[in-house]
Amino acid sequence: MDIAGTEQLSLSARYFDHATNVVREDFLGFTPLARLDVKHISNTIISTLSAWELNLDKMVGQGYDECSMMAGKIGRVQKIIAEKYPKAHFYRCASHRLNLVVNDLNTLPEVRNAIGTIKEGISFFRGSKQRKVLVGNLQKLCETRWSEKHKSIRKFNDKFLEIVEALPILHKEGDRETSQKVWQLYCTLTSPTFILTLKVIAKYSAKLEPVTNILQSVNINLLEVSEHIQGIVKMLLDERENVEAEFEMIMKSAESNYNAL
Repeated sequence: MDIAGTEQLSLSARYFDHATNVVREDFLGFTPLARLDVKHISNTIISTLSAWELNLDKMVGQGYDECSMMAGKIGRVQKIIAEKYPKAHFYRCASHRLNLVVNDLNTLPEVRNAIGTIKEGISFFRGSKQRKVLVGNLQKLCETRWSEKHKSIRKFNDKFLEIVEALPILHKEGDRETSQKVWQLYCTLTSPTFILTLKVIAKYSAKLEPVTNILQSVNINLLEVSEHIQGIVKMLLDERENVEAEFEMIMKSAESNYNAL
């Protein structure tokens, strides 16, 4: 949905460029959606691509996220388009599937609250030039750009002490509304529960970030992706076998930050 409240469908094309002998992936444009039902979305995709003078008989693939309306096997968008263009086989977005697994952690209140606090803290410091000077330009946490989300959490963790140290300064110099906001952030960021949760999610965000970047790359190397994923699976299995030692390391890092406050 855009700023005017209009639902927008984003369309991109992946193709082989004979002129350069490389696979390319280009954003084609946005097209508004009057309704969000399966038939209307399917017709909009077909009519828009046809209006852009693309030969849909040469369409050999479709890629969407895991939304059932788009990806469902029976009567969904990918199925309707495949019935009209049989060569357009559907491929699930591997990066989105990985993100769904990670998002399952949000069922834990501590993780969900920590992510919300990180997002709130980043928005606060990005809100004015004065605040940016104190901590630098923090990476915006975007819910839909998963590589950016992992990077944002990692960078927030790297600058954690700078962020906390900047809050008392802003509390003294800010107006009443700013001071109140600063105090709320300070109390949350310095709580043991938040610090420990931050260390956990920052550690694994740093591990997932390279894989997410590869899965979203245009010239994807399946062998390289497979090796990364196998490495992460092995790392998780090893850490589950040695969970006490791994947690002790995370706890020491959290204690180090807490004691430095």
